[in-house]
Amino acid sequence: MIGDLFKLALNPFVFLGLVFYVISTILWLVALSKTSLSFVYPFTSLVFVLVMLSARFVFLEPVPLLRYVGIAVICLGFLLSSLA
Repeated sequence: MIGDLFKLALNPFVFLGLVFYVISTILWLVALSKTSLSFVYPFTSLVFVLVMLSARFVFLEPVPLLRYVGIAVICLGFLLSSLA
């Protein structure tokens, strides 16, 4: 069991994912140390935009028009919250 977990952690894709997770956690803590949570937290909504765009352009998945409208609403909300 432990050997399987160790072997899995040494998989290059899993290892790279763990490295990116550690980097994102450090960047999140740095961002929180520099400004308030109410300013930083809306940036997490941009993950939805990035995932949808990568699904469309990297994986060539069809994206319905209504999803683009949803992404536009997310971007508008992000813009309004960053101005406040």
